[in-house]
Amino acid sequence: MQLNKWIRTLPLIVAFIPGFTHAQDAASSAKELSRASCEKTWMTKVGDSSDEVTFRDFGQKYCDCTSNQPLGLNAGMTKTEAICMSRTVLYLTMDNIGADEGLSNLTEDKIKSSCNGIWGIVNPNAEGVNKQKNASLCACAAPKLNALAKDRENYTDREWYAKVNEITAGC
Repeated sequence: MQLNKWIRTLPLIVAFIPGFTHAQDAASSAKELSRASCEKTWMTKVGDSSDEVTFRDFGQKYCDCTSNQPLGLNAGMTKTEAICMSRTVLYLTMDNIGADEGLSNLTEDKIKSSCNGIWGIVNPNAEGVNKQKNASLCACAAPKLNALAKDRENYTDREWYAKVNEITAGC
């Protein structure tokens, strides 16, 4: 009896699949357009930066992050921006240290220094409370990232970045 019911609804299911995949394609295209717009806007701010390559890399990762976050009202966007800025600073910190020196000889001081350096590149005019928040993130994350780096080979890239996201949320 259940099989007959399922067989009768099969044509309806098949009829809706193309529309569903089209909707997914449209959402994917909108996300890609939003990401491209974000990157273009980001790169207009490069004039204040001392390191254009790092600034561009940061912008790409930041825009990937924001395009994958659920958007809400303006307050939600501000929260998304803050989350993505912090995540991206830590991603780039670890990526740069890993590429330059490798993660085997990592120290908390190297992490803090690199983290603060990236904040200086992407937000060179930060002052007062903002500069203090940036430094606090770096100081909080450094020991946790150092411990995480010791087990780097045990994680896929996806798992690694998920762990970095957890560290960001905790700081």
